[in-house]
Amino acid sequence: MKQESPGFGRGERQTDKDDADDDASSDGWQLDGDENHYCPQHWHLTCNKCGKTAMGNHDELIENGWDCATDEWLCPECH
Repeated sequence: MKQESPGFGRGERQTDKDDADDDASSDGWQLDGDENHYCPQHWHLTCNKCGKTAMGNHDELIENGWDCATDEWLCPECH
């Protein structure tokens, strides 16, 4: 059974899953929307333009040209 945390704003309640997602995200973990959390060393990216995929350290992916300036990931070839 899901526990709920009171006081989440305007009468809304936040579940334990939401709390876990918030904690993971603030610690650099990637949330994919399907209940998966990937640590900062193993992010999974898909280019929103061409579909190319990559996996690796978040900072290294950025250094290697992956870009997320508009909330959509773009590979080095597409941005």
